[in-house]
Amino acid sequence: MAGGADMVSKRAQLLAEKGNADQALALTDSILSIDPRHKGALTVRLAILTKMHEESGNYNEKGWLGHGIREAEKALAGQ
Repeated sequence: MAGGADMVSKRAQLLAEKGNADQALALTDSILSIDPRHKGALTVRLAILTKMHEESGNYNEKGWLGHGIREAEKALAGQ
């Protein structure tokens, strides 16, 4: 990844702040596929998933998002 995982994580954060959650999550997926414990990517991912969970009215989507939140929290706790 151009600029390394830290730069891509910052880009994901900027995308999330601009309302591009899907693109931001895709970037965190890329980072975490290389480094599953990258703190920046996990932090951004957790924030995005939490916001999406709060805004969702779909039961199935909330379940998927809840799972992602728990996985991100677990990975961060293992830091």
